Amino acid sequence: MKTGNKIFKKEGKYVWKVLLISTILFTVISGFNLSSEISAVENSSPQLSIESIYGGFGTHTVIKNIGDSPATDVTWNTTVKGNTVIRGDKIIPPIPVITTLNPGESVEVSSWKYDYILGFGEVDITVGTSCNEQATDQKTQKGILIGVYIVMK
Repeated sequence: MKTGNKIFKKEGKYVWKVLLISTILFTVISGFNLSSEISAVENSSPQLSIESIYGGFGTHTVIKNIGDSPATDVTWNTTVKGNTVIRGDKIIPPIPVITTLNPGESVEVSSWKYDYILGFGEVDITVGTSCNEQATDQKTQKGILIGVYIVMK
């Protein structure tokens, strides 16, 4: 939806749409009798949430849409930081692996499907997600990397 002020004619009446707050759109309809009708319409949008990050062979993340409209072309990435990370410090799937995530739905994604993480010692694992509708989320969790196996703290 485009934002901003608009004036147009609808069914013989002039309609003014004024965006006052980023999530509330006020519509004013004026007729010939100079009376006005005001209604508020809340914009719906997706809201992504990283519900959990857990280990095993690679990282596994649960991403949920807690908003009120579908999220499309959801992308995600995993960054692993530590002194002894040998491989897999940044994993970005080549294409959006989640085409649509409806409100209330969640999906589990795994770094293991795209690359492996190899190293030893304490690590900080950061997972980020975003979609076409500009919803984003990011979460960091500490873990211990033992070869290709990750144990979360």
